[in-house]
Amino acid sequence: MINYNQIFDTQIFNPVKAEKFGFKMNQEDCYEWETLLEGYDLILTVVIGKQQCNIRVLTLPDREPYELFEVVSSDGPFVTEIKKYWISILLDHLVDMKLVQKLIDESYGLVEK
Repeated sequence: MINYNQIFDTQIFNPVKAEKFGFKMNQEDCYEWETLLEGYDLILTVVIGKQQCNIRVLTLPDREPYELFEVVSSDGPFVTEIKKYWISILLDHLVDMKLVQKLIDESYGLVEK
């Protein structure tokens, strides 16, 4: 599993790009974004703050954590689809593509560290 916090160790978060994408500043001075996952009663939430990046999947209507997504070692088509979706948001809208791609490749063992 990719450590999303690691991405922001090497990248400067761009709040202007994030706001253009739809992130909003919350009361904790973090940027927050959420979207309904089409075809599921689930919401993907992303919170980015100083040196942190948290992604969660919540059930509807109670907004409780979707347990399968909370397990670090979980995989399968649905979890993989959500992770790919979030990675595409990172690459396309929030950070410099080259360094992030290197971290992803290293995380999946595609290149040596």
